[in-house]
Amino acid sequence: MFLDWHSPLGSGAFGAVYNGTIKSQRASSGTLEVAVKTVNPSCSDAVTMRSFLSEIKVMSHLGKHKHIVSILGAYTKELCKGKVYIFLELCSLGSLEKYLRERIAKCTLISQNSNHSQEESCYEILQIM
Repeated sequence: MFLDWHSPLGSGAFGAVYNGTIKSQRASSGTLEVAVKTVNPSCSDAVTMRSFLSEIKVMSHLGKHKHIVSILGAYTKELCKGKVYIFLELCSLGSLEKYLRERIAKCTLISQNSNHSQEESCYEILQIM
């Protein structure tokens, strides 16, 4: 496993997500790019760890769906040291939040420069996509 610790894909109050590469028999190249979700060492208390483990459990029961990022695996061997990793499909286009924020900005810009309301402009943009 290789993680790019220098450029996180995203972060939150309890952890961060990094770009990683894992060995995989699924990929023709033998490796697969993944998103790796981690817990911040400063936030690795029992409540946070239980929450993280619950996320692993829920995601593993969801299975594969075209509209949900799939879990590929998890590393929990060093759970008592606060090291837990969730391996997820890498979304090549970035986060949903970033996508939606960009679309809202376009809607606002278009509605300011046209006779349409912001809702009508957003509807038009979404229809194009």
